[in-house]
Order: sequence, then structure tokens, then C-alpha cells
Amino acid sequence: MEARRLVEAQLLEAQKMEALARLSGGVAHDFNTMLTAAIGCAEVARSALPEEAAARADVTEIVAIAHRGGALTRQLLFLARRQPVEPVLLRLDEQLRVSAGVIRRLLREDLDFVTRSMQDISQVRIDAGRSSRSSSTLP
Repeated sequence: MEARRLVEAQLLEAQKMEALARLSGGVAHDFNTMLTAAIGCAEVARSALPEEAAARADVTEIVAIAHRGGALTRQLLFLARRQPVEPVLLRLDEQLRVSAGVIRRLLREDLDFVTRSMQDISQVRIDAGRSSRSSSTLP
């Protein structure tokens, strides 16, 4: 009788996990649809701004943030087992540069943020869907 209860508990847990996977997949799909629209609008706005416009950097950052949201969506789809693992080469120097730029904008003006990178560490193979930003991947 105890073995039966254990199997029933395991089945219930598996059903809960499957329901969670379906929910995360649905949320990820809807979120991806919204991000696609946001990225499209931001790209149109950025292309309408002159190169020297101060707002152009802000719109570029909006696009980058939306792409990071897309990476989050891919992580949800991975959890929902709806996206295969796709390893690509990731440029670590580019990741560091982008992350440092975001951090610098968040800091007070009286603080400096300094980064140092090693010359011999340039690329890693990683699943872009599991990384924080997939637009830095190499073709």
C-alpha cells in the first residue's frame, strides 16, 4: 500500500510539472509576440532619428533590452521543452562590453566602473537560449 501512495505522489508531481511547463510555454509565446512588436516599433523609431540624436542611444538600449527579454522567452521555452538546445559561439569580449555599458548607466555619476578582459579568452560555445543576450552570438 505504501508503494502505491509513493507512485501516486510521483504521478501527481509529474502532472504538476507538465502543467507548469505548458503554462510557461504559453506565457513565453505571448511575451515573444509582444516583444516582436516592441522591437519593430523601436527599430522604426531608431531609423527615424538622426545619427547624432541623443535619443537614438536610448532607443538602441530599448532594442537591446527587448532582445534580452527574447532570451528570457527562449529560456521559458527551453523549460517547457519546446525549444531544442542550439549551441553557438559567444563572444565574451562583446558580452563584457555590453554589460559594462548597462552597469555604467545605472551607477551614480561620482562612481567609475572599470573592466579588464583577458586577451586569450574570446569565445565560448553556449546555448544562446540560455544566455542573457543572444544578439552577441557569432554566425
